[in-house]
Amino acid sequence: MSNQRIPTSTLLAAAQSDGAVQVPLIYIPLGDSAKIGINVAVSVPGWNNDQPVVQVYEFDTGGKGFWVDSTNLPLLEVEPLGSVETLYTSGNFYEGTAALATVSFPDATVPSGTSVPAITATVGLVTTFNRYPQGCMIQSTDPLVVVKRSNGETQTAVPDKFPIFTKCYGDFGASLDATAGSPSLLSVLAQYVPALTGSQALQSGFIVSVPTSASDTGYLILGIGSALSALFKTEVAMNPSGSPAYPLNGGGSVPTFSEQIINADVAVGTLPPLTSLGICLDTGCPQVVMHGGTTLTIGPNYPDNYGSGSLTITVDGGTVLMDPGTDYNTMPSPTTNQGPGYINTGVQNFMAYQVMYNLSTGKLYLSSGG
Repeated sequence: MSNQRIPTSTLLAAAQSDGAVQVPLIYIPLGDSAKIGINVAVSVPGWNNDQPVVQVYEFDTGGKGFWVDSTNLPLLEVEPLGSVETLYTSGNFYEGTAALATVSFPDATVPSGTSVPAITATVGLVTTFNRYPQGCMIQSTDPLVVVKRSNGETQTAVPDKFPIFTKCYGDFGASLDATAGSPSLLSVLAQYVPALTGSQALQSGFIVSVPTSASDTGYLILGIGSALSALFKTEVAMNPSGSPAYPLNGGGSVPTFSEQIINADVAVGTLPPLTSLGICLDTGCPQVVMHGGTTLTIGPNYPDNYGSGSLTITVDGGTVLMDPGTDYNTMPSPTTNQGPGYINTGVQNFMAYQVMYNLSTGKLYLSSGG
C-alpha cells in the first residue's frame, strides 16, 4: 500500500486554493499505535463563567457526538437540554447534560479576510466518567444495564478521570451518525456549512489527514472545492443511517450516515469470503477489530488474533484498505442480536490513506497518492 497518501504540502496547497479551513491534528503515542488529538474551544452560556474552554480532545471518526469534560465545572447556570450518555468499546462511559455550545478551532488557518468557523451544536457536558471492562455493551432490553458481549453477564464500573490518553479531555466524535434518544448528538463537523458563496462555493464535508508519527502534523480540512476533489480518486457510497436528517439549530437539516460508513469485501483466516460487510473507519481505535455478529460469527473462546490467515478488506475498484497480514483483534458475537457484525479499521486505515467525506454528494473518497 505504498504511495497512497497525498504529500501534505500538496494537500495544503489545494486547501488554500479552494479557500478551505485547515485545522492541525496531533499525534498521541499509545504503545505500538496512536491516538489522534484536536485542539478545540467550547463556549456554553452559564458554563465556566461564560468563558470558552480550550482543550485537546480525542479526534474520533468512529464516535458519535462531542463529549466535553465538565466534571470539575458547575452546571447550575447552564440551560440543560436533557440527559445523555455513551459507552465505548474501550469501556469508557460518559454521562452528563446536553447543552447548546459554540465550537471553534483556535489553531485553524483560514482564508484571508475570513474568521475561524464558529459552529453551533449540541454537545454532551460530561459530569460522570466511569470505566467498564473492555468490550461491554448496554443491554438492549434494559438501557440501564451494561453486560459482557460474549455471555450477557452484568458488569460493574469503576470511576475514572480526565485526561484520557495523557492529553484528551473528552471525545470529539466525527462519526456522521447521531446518538439515539432525545436529545441526540451529531458530530460538529457534520453541522459545518462552508461560508463561501458564488464562484468560491465549497461543498459541505471534510478531509482527514492524520499525522503518521510524533514528528508529523496532520490536518482536518473543512470544506471541499475542485482542487481538493481532484486529489481523491477512489469513490465509495456512504451508507445512510436510520435517521436520514438531523435538524440544524439555525434551521434546515443535514444528512446523517451509518456508523459503518461504507461496505467492503472481507477475507480473513479460514472464513469464507464475506461480501459487502459494514466497515467503520475509526481514528479513535488503536487496532483493527473484527466485531462479531450474525454474519461475521466470532465465538467467545477464539483467540484475539482470529485464525492464521491474513485480513484483507477491499472496496469497489479493488482498492485494498488494509495490508494483508495486518494484526487484528476480535470482539465476540453478542448474545443478543446486534446485526451482521462489522470491521473497525482503527487508525491504521488513516495512516495509509487520507479520507474525504463529502456530505454534499454522500460519497467517501480515498487519496490516490502523490
